[in-house]
Amino acid sequence: MDVNVSSYPSENMVSSAQINALPNLDGSLAYLSCTRSLNELQKSEKVELRNVIDGYRIIGPCFDVIDNFGPKIRTSSGYSLMYGRVFLLGKRVEALYAGRLSPITQVLLTCVSDKRLYNGGTLTAILQRDSGRLFTEGIYSTDEAMLGLRGLWNFRSDPREAIQSTSGISEDMDLSGQLSIGAEVYYGALHKSGGVSTGLRYTTLRSQSKTPITMTMTLNPLMGHFSATYANKATRDTSLCSRINFNLFSYQSDLTLGCELWQRDGEEITGVLKARIDSNMNTGLAWEGRMKKVLINFGVSMDLANHKSPFGNVGLEIRYMS
Repeated sequence: MDVNVSSYPSENMVSSAQINALPNLDGSLAYLSCTRSLNELQKSEKVELRNVIDGYRIIGPCFDVIDNFGPKIRTSSGYSLMYGRVFLLGKRVEALYAGRLSPITQVLLTCVSDKRLYNGGTLTAILQRDSGRLFTEGIYSTDEAMLGLRGLWNFRSDPREAIQSTSGISEDMDLSGQLSIGAEVYYGALHKSGGVSTGLRYTTLRSQSKTPITMTMTLNPLMGHFSATYANKATRDTSLCSRINFNLFSYQSDLTLGCELWQRDGEEITGVLKARIDSNMNTGLAWEGRMKKVLINFGVSMDLANHKSPFGNVGLEIRYMS
């Protein structure tokens, strides 16, 4: 059982205390400070549920945000965020710093101090650049002296380069779907081992008269792991999804099916029911929503292939924000 209490003493700082009672007694203190105002925080009875519950989302186009094909509207440089967490009994300290160097470039530094880790801790530095169509990320970690590079390319025409029609909207600007391809490569100098993986995603950007869909495929050729997913928004409040994992070397595979059903009271969303089942008959059922002034998350997992003891874990989360 975990109890988490957070406070909002100023518009730029949040503090949090957590106590873990079961199975072992532990706890932590955390602080977050940001140069930008956090006034967007809302009360639990007013917050939009789609903003706090994970579910199917229609992704926006991945080019620079512009207004009527005019100047860019990008986040200014100079913003920063700092986070720290101290575990009371585990003798572990975590810290994070994120700083925006330019409108399209930011740096992240994370560090962990724990005597159970190699050399008593680890430091990770990440440099990210997002120009809209192209996203690149370089990473270095003292854990295994690892170097890595990631890239993501969005195959879409930039609307600023398109010719506008008389209505002010580009004639050749297709917002029906977007294809993205990415890859990563990394190498650990300490153990002289490396890896590479690649993936692609196709998603519709707006429904129009079609059913919104998202398809992904990832491949790790060294490990022989292949994964593919397909999700669609069948109706306004119903989404269906499937995922298959396959290993090219062992021929092991598994299939998972899932769905989510959003509940409404008129036009207001009150909750969502989620369910999943895989080829091994492992199932899960969860409900997330609002009751009175609190947010509830209840879930249960079951193994239908185990007739003697099918029930697994049961979880309950209650959140209240004032």
